Amino acid sequence: MFTKTTKTVVVIGAGPGGYACAIRLAQQGHSVTLIEKESLGGTCLNWGCIPSKAFIHVGEFYHQLMSGSSTALGITAENVQLDWTTTLNWKNALVSRLRGGIGQLLTKHKITVLTGEATVTPEHRVLVTKTTGEVQTLHPEAIVLSMGSSPSVPSAYQSLIDGKFILTSNHLLTMPTLPKTLAIIGGGVIGLELGCMLAHLGVTVDIIESQPAILTGWHPETVKVFTQQLQQLGVTLHLNTTVAELPQINQEEQTVHLQLQHAVTTQSTTQVVDKVLLCTGRKPNTQGLTAVGIALSDTGHVVVNNKQQTNIPSIYAIGDLVTGPQLAHKATREGLLVADVISGLPEVKDWRAIPAVIYTAPELAQVGWNEQQAKENGYPHAKTTIFPLGALGRSHTLSNTPSPKGHFIVVTDAQTDVVLGAEVIAPHAGELIGELALAVECSLTATDIALTMHAHPTLSEGWMEAAEAVHQQAIHLFQAGR
Repeated sequence: MFTKTTKTVVVIGAGPGGYACAIRLAQQGHSVTLIEKESLGGTCLNWGCIPSKAFIHVGEFYHQLMSGSSTALGITAENVQLDWTTTLNWKNALVSRLRGGIGQLLTKHKITVLTGEATVTPEHRVLVTKTTGEVQTLHPEAIVLSMGSSPSVPSAYQSLIDGKFILTSNHLLTMPTLPKTLAIIGGGVIGLELGCMLAHLGVTVDIIESQPAILTGWHPETVKVFTQQLQQLGVTLHLNTTVAELPQINQEEQTVHLQLQHAVTTQSTTQVVDKVLLCTGRKPNTQGLTAVGIALSDTGHVVVNNKQQTNIPSIYAIGDLVTGPQLAHKATREGLLVADVISGLPEVKDWRAIPAVIYTAPELAQVGWNEQQAKENGYPHAKTTIFPLGALGRSHTLSNTPSPKGHFIVVTDAQTDVVLGAEVIAPHAGELIGELALAVECSLTATDIALTMHAHPTLSEGWMEAAEAVHQQAIHLFQAGR
């Protein structure tokens, strides 16, 4: 669909949200300039989602061979070796290939791409400082801010980060060799994902988390299963634990010494590792925006309305710059929304059906509300139904254990049968959650899912059985009391 009135639009930042917004704007007939100071694809493609998932894939394959778990399947592998340099080259090649694909799409849509540092002026112009020092001035009718986020590092650690002993996630994904031991400070999503990845690759991993629990907002049974699997993988999880003093680097031993203190017992222990990885969150790249008059929240995020507009109507902000989960697909959807707003098209912002996936071992995924959230949002009759992964024949064909661990969770409204949320811990959970994201988005009922024929044998049957279990009619699960 094309607009009758076209505009000149500048998009700053070529991550998933920025380049998607630029392409949609071009499809709608606007004149679009996309500015990126580093590489097309942003953090997700170059430093986050794609490279980390590439390493996760390698780690799972390597671990299966090295741990002997494939032996029970009749596969014996000898002299298995990991050539990390080759792995790095493979990761770099696939990232480059995908980056090139984005470039081709932008070219075909006749989008002007500028490489340089963009600055928004109080007059709402955009100055682009190129690597040559040349400054180009643009006069857009609309500006879309999509500069993403950066690793958030405690001020006390700033001077310690050297990329050798003290790392951020950016350093980790490009390090030339793997350490034997590594401590991760921060047990959030990034810390858990990278911790599992490294453990699969043979690194001894300790995760240090100051909170009493991980996976806040997930069902307790999910947390229980995941924690058990984490322990089986060999990852040591230190909850209620902080680093009492700054890490001490021993250059002679080429090690880092950490003084850990438990918040409850006050017990202090010393941890000696090869490297320390800081996974203490990410912060929005909003530097310089207040000087333009753009309002920021107390957390440093850009304040926007339901159309992603800032307090300056011609300037929009998306992705990690604004509040909400720091997810690439959320940024993309916000970018598409902004394109429609600029084009004057009808738009509806409803981000309740945002799926979240944690690419650990096993994978976790959720969408919509859990039972407590549903009740807080006006559904007092919300209820939770759990169907075990091990009741599916397909799960046994993917495991060498007699009792595969995991489950499917469906949250429904007991009065209307409408699906309000879902959660799964299972192999390929990230792929499985799509069906329930559609269910939440379209307000489908558990009966709708139960009546939908699912192929056998598949893991997706878990949703059908969980939906049947809502009415105590699951075939492969005995439910007393019916």
